[in-house]
Amino acid sequence: MTIKKTIQKILTKNEKWKIFVKGEEDLLTLPTVLFSPLKSIIFYGHFQYGVIGVEVDEKIKKKILMVLKKFH
Repeated sequence: MTIKKTIQKILTKNEKWKIFVKGEEDLLTLPTVLFSPLKSIIFYGHFQYGVIGVEVDEKIKKKILMVLKKFH
């Protein structure tokens, strides 16, 4: 199952969910933010800053899309 389908499957249920990633999948935060509904809160770890929380809004989604387009 793709990352997008997995995240969408989790989010179709009207429940609170946690996604835990083992290892160094730092970039998994990007699709998680993109596919999450507005006002969701995504927490992720940063090696220098510890735990960081991001509230999903249109502004952060646009920033992520701009970054991803640079890889295309």
